[in-house]
Amino acid sequence: MNKTVCALCVFVLLLVTLSVQAAPSQDTLKKFETPIMGINDLIEKERVKLLTNNEIAQLTKHMKTLLGFPDKDFPSELLGHVEGIAITVREMLKMHQSGRDIEVAVKTAEMLRAKVVAIPSEIQRSQVVAGNSKILDQVKTAVLGINYITEHSIGRDMTSSEIKKVGQYISILLKISDKDFPRELLGHVEGISIVVREKLTDKPDGAQTRALAEKLRAKVSAIE
Repeated sequence: MNKTVCALCVFVLLLVTLSVQAAPSQDTLKKFETPIMGINDLIEKERVKLLTNNEIAQLTKHMKTLLGFPDKDFPSELLGHVEGIAITVREMLKMHQSGRDIEVAVKTAEMLRAKVVAIPSEIQRSQVVAGNSKILDQVKTAVLGINYITEHSIGRDMTSSEIKKVGQYISILLKISDKDFPRELLGHVEGISIVVREKLTDKPDGAQTRALAEKLRAKVSAIE
């Protein structure tokens, strides 16, 4: 399966999850489908061969499309995913700056991330469900712990202790059974797993935690 198809599969799984969780309208899904799939496709392409300036401009266009949507129209389950791809775009372009016009794209990615972070997410709004409060608390603690570390390591590499702590948080999330995993937090968890994976790319001391992050992303993507 090629990388473009993989990106498509991830997004299709995300849409399935959305339909189960919040049942947004088809019109809402279609509005977000094109820019998110476009960004995912270009991220995968960058991993194989560096994007051209024209492709970077297309990437910026997709992000500006997402920026143009009112906060109230953003499906809450997509917030974590969009934050993840915004951070991924910023980090991957900064890794290979020479000879490429990345300034506008990086700035747009930072604006997009700031936008979705400012929108109240399900992890902030979620209500404790009878019988599941312990699991929900576990997920929230792990997610907020990962968020704290990734936020405070923006612009620098994670320390060994931070990498270890993130790995511990991810292990907690991996131990929660699929049937018990809070559906309203799937998109957010997928987003932070992408962030961790990208932060630890090409970091030998982070290989194990990066593998756990990818395992977590695959886990939540497959939950219906």
